[in-house]
Amino acid sequence: MNCFDNYKIKFLNIQGADMSDEDYFALKGYTSVSRLKLLDERHGGSPEKYLEGFKHGYDESLYLGTCVHSQILTPEEFELSKYEGKPSGKISFFIEKIYENRQSGMNIADSIEKASKDADYYAGKLTPKILHNTYEKGFDYYKHLSNGDFQPKNGKQIYVLSKKMLDSAHACINSINRNASIQKILKQNLFEPKQYFNEIALFSDIEVTFPDGTKHIVKFKGKLDSVVWDPETKILYLNDVKTTSKNLGYFMDHVYDETVYEGVFSYRSYYMQLAAYQILLQKYFQEVLHITDYTLQANIFAVETLGEYRSDSFRINNSYIEFGIQEFKQLICRLAWHEINGFEKEFTGESVCTELN
Repeated sequence: MNCFDNYKIKFLNIQGADMSDEDYFALKGYTSVSRLKLLDERHGGSPEKYLEGFKHGYDESLYLGTCVHSQILTPEEFELSKYEGKPSGKISFFIEKIYENRQSGMNIADSIEKASKDADYYAGKLTPKILHNTYEKGFDYYKHLSNGDFQPKNGKQIYVLSKKMLDSAHACINSINRNASIQKILKQNLFEPKQYFNEIALFSDIEVTFPDGTKHIVKFKGKLDSVVWDPETKILYLNDVKTTSKNLGYFMDHVYDETVYEGVFSYRSYYMQLAAYQILLQKYFQEVLHITDYTLQANIFAVETLGEYRSDSFRINNSYIEFGIQEFKQLICRLAWHEINGFEKEFTGESVCTELN
């Protein structure tokens, strides 16, 4: 990816909202960091993949991460079910799709056929033997779904995990709750209280100015895991919770025998996410909350989902943030170019600007 010199970027109309994940992800017309990555050729992205968007399937590891997030950041809104009979893997997703189809009035045969396709569960290859095996493993879960046992209760959404994933979730949550470096940031002050902005959604119109003076607006959104404003120390904490199946020692970049090895943090471009969120947060505090006297600190709270379930707080230095800003701006400019010239055309824009207003 070239370093572009002749475009300018400006963040306008900063807004914040407290909204559910369902409402946030349903918003149309906005791009996001995760969506921009689909345009990043360095990670296998392309204009075609950007237009296709995400292919939503069942991923137990992602669902586990969501559950850990909810219990650490917004436990008043979510609850982990104690039920241990949910099948692991795609069987549970298949059963959930059957349940949804039956609720919509579809007959059982059509419900099974459609669920098989939607869940990518032996699509076109379901045999009586597979169905019998699925029935044995999943009927109890289907029965609980039909009885409404997992519907929201007392204003809380219920998360249901397989026995193995439920054990992992509890281990991750306990690890984070016991971690002194993480809790030092999350726990309340004794005197002047901290302010928490957990799962806050921020929005901006990003104005991209092309070399010929043409301007184009890219609508951008981001949902920040944890923002903590400490008026005692005047530190504004931007925190992101990550679960990893890798050994925690390989989360950040590391040096071994004079060789630098890329960690999960760099491999997944988490620095770009933090950089974009930092810009949004600074604009929101300055322009909406009118708070300017602070030091901003970006952290990753990471926890292993296997092994010893270790957790740690990683403070992200400015060199990562600066690199993330450059990468973010380049992708925003590429997106603006395609939105004007078409996604079917090969990108021919000149090098795009590093100037940020």
